[in-house]
Amino acid sequence: MSDTRCAIKTALNLDVVGTPRSSERITWNDRDSLLYALAIGAGHEQLSYSTENSIGVGHQVYPTFASALSSNLGESPLAGLGDVDLSTVVQAEQSVVQLQVIPATGSVDQMTSVVEILDKGTFALVVTEASGAIAGEPLYATRASWAVRGAGGWGGSRGEKADRPQLPARPPDVRCSFQTTPDQALLYRLTGDRHPLHSDPTFARHAGFDQPILHGQCTFGIVGRLLSEEFCGGRSAQFKELVAQLRGPVVPGERITVDAWSIEGGNVRFTASVGDRLVLDQGRFVFEPDA
Repeated sequence: MSDTRCAIKTALNLDVVGTPRSSERITWNDRDSLLYALAIGAGHEQLSYSTENSIGVGHQVYPTFASALSSNLGESPLAGLGDVDLSTVVQAEQSVVQLQVIPATGSVDQMTSVVEILDKGTFALVVTEASGAIAGEPLYATRASWAVRGAGGWGGSRGEKADRPQLPARPPDVRCSFQTTPDQALLYRLTGDRHPLHSDPTFARHAGFDQPILHGQCTFGIVGRLLSEEFCGGRSAQFKELVAQLRGPVVPGERITVDAWSIEGGNVRFTASVGDRLVLDQGRFVFEPDA
C-alpha cells in the first residue's frame, strides 16, 4: 500500500493494519479492580466485587474489567492511526472473552493490534484486538471497533455485510435494569478513560451531544454485571464471553433495561435500552451453566 494517508477531513495511517505492536506490561491492584466494580454499579449487594475484606467473602473481579485493561491502562488501542480528533471517535462494538479467572491484583503481557480499517463512506471503522497473558498463559481476549467520523471515503473495503440473528419471537426470559447516577461517568473515567466527551459539557456539544454521555464500555460493563448476576449468581468463574454492538448513547442518570433470552447450553441473546431507545444490540452472553 503506497499511499497510507487519506486525503479527506481526517487522515488515517492505514499501514497500522496488521502491523505487530510491541508487547506491553499491564499491571493493576485491588484498588483498580474495586474501582471498576463500583464504576459499573456494584455496591452492598455485590460485596465479593466491591470489597476485599468482608468476612467470609472472597474477592472477585468482573470479567468485563478486561475491556478496561485492554483499552484504558496501557497505550491507546488507536495509537498509530495519526492525528485523530477525539470528538470524531465513538465506540461501535465491544467483546470480552475470559480465558482464566481474572485476579484482583496482577500483571499481564498484552498484545494489541489494529486488525482492520473499513471504509464506511462518511466514517472509518477501526477494528482492534488485544490479548493478555500471565506467564505465557492466556487470561483474556478483547475486540473492539471504533467509528471515526470524517475518515471514510478513500475507496477502501466496506467489509462483508454481517448476518443479524433474530431474537426469539417470545417475551424475554429475563428483564432487569439499573438506574445510573448523574455522576456515573465521572466515576467510570477514573478507571482510565479520561475522554472529555464523558465529563466536559463544552467538548460534548462540540462532538454533537447536548451533554456528556456515559462511556460505552461503562454501559457494556453494567449490562455484563446484570447478566452475570441473573445467569451465574454473580460467580465470575462461570463467565465466558460477552459481545455487543453499541447502538446509542446513555446519559448519566438514565435507567438501562436489559432484555435477555436464554437459547441453550449457557448461551444468551440480549438487548439493552433506555426507554424505547436501543443502546446495545446484537448482544451475546456465554456462560458455564451449573453442573
